[in-house]
Amino acid sequence: MDFITGLPISQGDSVILVVVDRLTKYSHLVGLPAHFNALLVAKTFIDTVVKLHEYCLNTTYHEGLKMTPFQALYGRVPPSIPAYSKDESKVPAIDEMLRERDEALTHLRDNLLEAQHRMSQRVNKGRRELEFQPGDMVLLRLQPYRQHSVTRCHHHKLSRRYCGPFQIMERIGKVAYKLALPAQAKIHPVFHVSLLKLFRGDITIPHAPLPLEFIDGKPLYHGQ
Repeated sequence: MDFITGLPISQGDSVILVVVDRLTKYSHLVGLPAHFNALLVAKTFIDTVVKLHEYCLNTTYHEGLKMTPFQALYGRVPPSIPAYSKDESKVPAIDEMLRERDEALTHLRDNLLEAQHRMSQRVNKGRRELEFQPGDMVLLRLQPYRQHSVTRCHHHKLSRRYCGPFQIMERIGKVAYKLALPAQAKIHPVFHVSLLKLFRGDITIPHAPLPLEFIDGKPLYHGQ
């Protein structure tokens, strides 16, 4: 989503709201007045973009199904392709064409499964099986290059990799944990398991507190 501003006024609008679907690459262009706000943008988005996929979203939500690319593009479930048995058609040309179609679909499914397996193996090489329990002390790896609203450091590669330790309060879902961050922290206390590392050592010794850009108000730690 982006805005094109400073345009000549046309029918009371001088701003174009541009919404691009990441899946289909389809773009939506909507006019807005110069002095628009978040509420107007949200209503415009619902009236111009969400309505195109409303049937698909409602069907997926009520039936508990996952949305497919075909549904996102056309707003309906894909048509079913029944399998063809040999010699069902009395016309030789049609019989050969349908058999070739089934062979192509089978080959396509096999290629997709092989590609998925190859990609999963490649991705899993860099993953670790981690699981923590409430009460464990963990170190937290922050990502200031993604959290632009709180970071002030200009040299992220030279900054500290881990902060903490912090105590795990509870487990959220299968791969997220809630940490006992300082009360003045400006970041959400729930983190993905990939950002955590089990702490081993004496917790009575001060280690690595949160950087000042992640703390709201006065510093919480002496010497900072």
